[in-house]
Formats: sequence, C-alpha cells, structure tokens
Amino acid sequence: MDFFPQAKSWSPALLVAVILGCVFNGVVFNTHRTRGYDEDLYVRYADSISTYGLRSYPELVREYTELMRSGAPLCLPPLRVAYVGTAALMHRVTGTPTYKALALLSCAASMASLIWAAFLFQRHLPESHAAGAACLLACAPLRLHLGSRVFIDSVFDLWTWMAVGSLLLACRKPVSRRWEILYALSWFMLVLTKETALLIWLAVIALLAFQALAGARPSKTIGWITLAAPLLPLLLLITLAGGITPFMDMYALFFTRARHWPQALLTGDGPWYRYTIDWIIFSPVPFLLAMCGLTQVRLRDSFVSGTVFFWGMTFLLLSSLRYGLNLRYTTIWNLPISVCASLGAAFIAMKTPRWKTGVFLTLILVIGGLELLQYHDYFIRHALYDPIPIDLLKAKHLLKSASDLK
Repeated sequence: MDFFPQAKSWSPALLVAVILGCVFNGVVFNTHRTRGYDEDLYVRYADSISTYGLRSYPELVREYTELMRSGAPLCLPPLRVAYVGTAALMHRVTGTPTYKALALLSCAASMASLIWAAFLFQRHLPESHAAGAACLLACAPLRLHLGSRVFIDSVFDLWTWMAVGSLLLACRKPVSRRWEILYALSWFMLVLTKETALLIWLAVIALLAFQALAGARPSKTIGWITLAAPLLPLLLLITLAGGITPFMDMYALFFTRARHWPQALLTGDGPWYRYTIDWIIFSPVPFLLAMCGLTQVRLRDSFVSGTVFFWGMTFLLLSSLRYGLNLRYTTIWNLPISVCASLGAAFIAMKTPRWKTGVFLTLILVIGGLELLQYHDYFIRHALYDPIPIDLLKAKHLLKSASDLK
C-alpha cells in the first residue's frame, strides 16, 4: 500500500523515531537492579574469559558438563562467545565491570537493531509507513526491557535481522556484493551468539525458497553462503569446547535437562498458539493491529512479504519447542509486528481520505504512547525480570492470589 511515495532518503520523521528510540534505551538503562539468575551466569562466564582468555573455554565446558551430570540446577551453556567474549574484551580494555559491560552490550545491540530496522524501512517502505514502523519499534516494551539488562536476546535479535535484512537486500536487482558479505558476516556472529541460530537457519532456508517462488531468484552465492557460512563459527565453537565430544556432550545434557527443569515445566509449556496469547496480553494493540495489517500484505512487496513469511516460519519453529517457550525469545518479532501494525494503521487511515495523514499520525503516536505505558507497568511498576505468563497476568490483575483480597 503506497500511502505516500517511496522514500529516497531518511525522512525527518524517521530520524526522530530512531533518535527517540535510542533515548528511550538510555533512559531505561539501569545496572543497579537486583541481578537475575541468568545475569549472574553471564557475569561469571565473562569474568573467566576476561581473566584467563579463550583458553579457559575447555575447562568451562568440562565444569559445566560435570555440573549438569551432578544434578545441579540447570544453567545456560558457556559457549555464547559473541556475547560474553565481547563483554570480557570490553572489561579488559576499558576496566568496565563485567555486569555493566554485558548490559551496555545489550543496550547497544537494542539501539543498533532499531537503526538497522530503520535503514531497511527506508530502503523498502513508503515514507509514512517507514516512519510509523520505526516509531512503533522504538517504543516496543520488549525491545526496551531486553536492552536494559543482561539478556542475550537483544544481541541475537540484531544479528538475526542483520542476516535476514541483508538477504532480502541481496535478492534485489542489481545484486550487490556488499550485502552478500554482510550476510556472511551476520551468520558468523549469529552462530557465535546463541545455539538457537539453528532455528533461524531453518527459517532462512524456507525464506530463500519462498523468495525464489515469488520471483526474486536469490543468487547462487547467497545459497552457498546460507549453507556454508554457519560452518566456520560452528568449527570455532567445537575447537573452543575442546573437541567434538565435549561439545556434543555439553549440548546433549543442556537440552535433556531443559526438558525436566522445574521453571521450564511451570512456564515454558503450552498449546501451539501460546505465543499469540502471550503477545495479546503483553502488547495487545500493536499485535491486533498487525493482524489487520496482514490482510494488506502483497506478494509483490518482497520486503514485507518476506518479513511476514520469516515471522510465520519462526512462529512455527519456536512454538514447537516443548518446555522451551518464553516471550523473550520472540523479540525477533518486534520488527515484523511493527511493520504490519503500521500497515494496519495506514489501512484504517485510508478509510478517511481527507484526514488520512492526521489519522495515521494520531494512531501511531497513541499506540507508541500505550507501548511506553505497558513498559512502565510491567518493568517499572511491577519490576518484572522475565515476562512469563503468570507474572504478566498478575500485573494486569487477570490473576490474583488470596493475599490480593486482603
């Protein structure tokens, strides 16, 4: 839907949305809150690497494997090198405490993902649609929360959309080698960030097939990069673990124990539509407006249709992980939800042609304001650490205990 002509450069509205989004990241950034369990683990891994270097990884993997075999509580695997390694390097070079270095890395990744998304919007979307989507993404409460604490999800979101975005750019004619190079580098960092890069790889393979069927015809180079680029970082991880056997043993224990972890059993299960319910509770207006926007997606619009297809594929893959469901993992959906919600707002605005600009602007600003209120309610007022369903329901007074009646 061409609400306005295609943008040739960054519009003032788009720039303002990005700047405000980065300002919001800075405002909510706080390293003085009580640390969560996952945060302490990342700090411990980063401290070890900062002190002993990468040569400490075989010992970290061995200790982790022994710990999991002993029946100790489940903890995250140490081979999330891109996150903890970068923070350890920051600590060594600047003297920044490792917790703050990790939090700063999450914050920087959250900002960078917004800037990269705005770049994609400017390249692919009409001017008003690009600015609207950027505004909604800037105010997204999940993006702001994950960028304010020691969570790896912001970094994973950045490299996911660097890979997907550069792929969609590389599929355009004429083909540019710079996007193919960026695509390969993004895969390198994505695999080094988190083991669930495997699910993104499966979704991207499906996206490549979808792009080919839609007439985009990705180059052979892109196909080879998709197949081969993850292998080099995978070999690096195996080397750091001390060999293929320690590597396989560590992840086999992690995934086996994860299925029996009490926290996962209590909060990580649900029907196939669990994430739909989570999003309606957590961010109802943009999500429902995005459902409206889905009706306006056209196959000829390769960016929007490709983004929506990737959203759908990752929905299927992430929803299939029994006892592995968590709203944090779906931060990669902030971008497609913002795009589709902006489409939905444009669709509503077009119903009043005379005031379409004012209606569209009002809708975007009101929804952005509501998103910021959602962030305040969940993460400031109720001080949620992990947005699990039971805490979301309690925060919205949909679920009460006997003590609430006193």
